[in-house]
Amino acid sequence: FLVPSLKVWLHLEDREGGVWLGGPSGVMRFGDPQVLPYGQKQGLPLGALYSVSRGLGDRLWFAGGDSLAVREGGRFRSHPTPGLPAGAGVLCVLEDPGRGLLLGTTGGLYSFRDGCFRPFPGGTALSRTMVLCLYRDGLGRIWAGTRGAGFFLLEKEGARRCAVAGGIPDERIGAFHLARDGALWVGSTAGLTRYDPATGRAITYTTRDG
Repeated sequence: FLVPSLKVWLHLEDREGGVWLGGPSGVMRFGDPQVLPYGQKQGLPLGALYSVSRGLGDRLWFAGGDSLAVREGGRFRSHPTPGLPAGAGVLCVLEDPGRGLLLGTTGGLYSFRDGCFRPFPGGTALSRTMVLCLYRDGLGRIWAGTRGAGFFLLEKEGARRCAVAGGIPDERIGAFHLARDGALWVGSTAGLTRYDPATGRAITYTTRDG
């Protein structure tokens, strides 16, 4: 099956085992045996898509442009974003049982509190830098990757910038994965970094390493 002109900016495996791929022209769900396209004609109220994540229950969250959408019960709907400043592009979204809905935008990290989105508390760089990705690991910790400000671990009263021994080159961080040995793998435009949360030590692998 060929997918014409599909640039892949996002991917996710849902709870039923289907794989979602998406980008500037919408999303497609690869299931068994069907491949189903979704765009504005199918009810997805977004154009270009930057991120998809699993929410509570059967919810899937989609972020793109200055908008947010959710798929629940097999249907798409727009989700309002009161409180976001004009022009704040939504780059990523995460629904957490403890913190609620979090949005990474071109103007910082926002959380949904008291009926609207507000800057994430704590006064860190997360309130003024581009947040490219959000990740909840198997231990329930939430990590945020940024453009130019490294990455952060979200805490109860704010967020802590992770000190990396040797630094991560080219700190545009777009992906995380927690390995079984406790190491956090961090994907950036410079390569792949293995980070030890306990010591702060990091090793970066690039194309020169194969």
